[in-house]
Amino acid sequence: MTVEYIIGAAIVVLVVAMIIKYTDKPVDMDHKAPNVHNVQMKGKVGPATAADKPAPKTKKKATKKAAKVDLGGMSKNDLLAYAKKNGVKANASMKKADILAAINNG
Repeated sequence: MTVEYIIGAAIVVLVVAMIIKYTDKPVDMDHKAPNVHNVQMKGKVGPATAADKPAPKTKKKATKKAAKVDLGGMSKNDLLAYAKKNGVKANASMKKADILAAINNG
């Protein structure tokens, strides 16, 4: 019987500790991110502003290099490699003219 009392007392202590822990700090449901009031960036304390956040990275589109590269003089395998390098969808079952059209259309 003493083991059951000890286990029961331990459960009660854990429940009380959890209640105390989570009732000390009210939860601010208006903010979506935790700790928005204590953000520290380069010596600043306080909410992060849009100027403090890094700019989002943008992907640059591949520029067409058809003027610099002689696509008409390339073999079909060279065209397939060039298309793959530049992110153009092409496969070996396509004709050379179709691969050239796909590369030129980007």
